[in-house]
Amino acid sequence: MNEGAGRSKVVLMGIASKIQIILGALIAAFFGLGLIGCLSQKTEVSVTIAILLFLALGVWLILRGVKKGRLIKLFQRYVALLSGDSERSLDSLAGALGVSVDAVRDNVERMIKRGLMPNAYINRDTNCLVFAGRVPAGQAASRPAAAPGGQRGNPGGTGYRTVVCKGCGAANQIPVGGTGECEFCGSRLG
Repeated sequence: MNEGAGRSKVVLMGIASKIQIILGALIAAFFGLGLIGCLSQKTEVSVTIAILLFLALGVWLILRGVKKGRLIKLFQRYVALLSGDSERSLDSLAGALGVSVDAVRDNVERMIKRGLMPNAYINRDTNCLVFAGRVPAGQAASRPAAAPGGQRGNPGGTGYRTVVCKGCGAANQIPVGGTGECEFCGSRLG
């Protein structure tokens, strides 16, 4: 995924959510007043039906905007909790949120489908969130080998540092002096 594409997806979705709510409210208010006017006067049925359709469009836009906004807030909450869980277990995420595993799985699948978690999928066997092309932080392959004296680090003496993604707020490990990509939203780190 392009550098920062995950972050821009979150930002664009947030902007779209606000625009939908504002536009829907304006349409609903305008055509709601029109409906009141139609009901107080004798108007043709076709005009009343047209006003009702536009009123329904306004309400639909409001509901879609609110739904997108909730998904973004839920995404940010999930990322904050998952960034501290090296296994990215949906079971532990559900326990931390106090909801069922099925609800968490459905929400994560919606986030993946909407592009909030690029290149991610749910491993049904382990019930964990996996990012394609990345080794989960909890596996030994992702950790540097132990150096003489028992210290972990790169053979060159450089270690890893934790950085917080500006796009989604997740904590990520990147090499000291190097750059990386956020495991959750794909933004550039470093």
